[in-house]
Amino acid sequence: MNINAKLQNDNKYKCKFYVLKCNNYTLEEQAIINILKINPATTQEEISRQINKSVRTIKSYMAEMQEKGLIERKNGKKNGEWIVN
Repeated sequence: MNINAKLQNDNKYKCKFYVLKCNNYTLEEQAIINILKINPATTQEEISRQINKSVRTIKSYMAEMQEKGLIERKNGKKNGEWIVN
């Protein structure tokens, strides 16, 4: 890999990081949002497996995200789904 290609790749990553910070999302929150956009009926257990975090950690992240208004739960715990705002 030449140096120009390496610099272009570095700039690409910086840009993505900047976009995430502008939206006030952490990387974990962004990962959860991406998963929920694909499948709103995804469980917290499935999310924990996909991003390799404990279920308890996912529950904490998602509770914070609900407080921030990033996501909400519709139609209850058992048959509900997540809505990304």
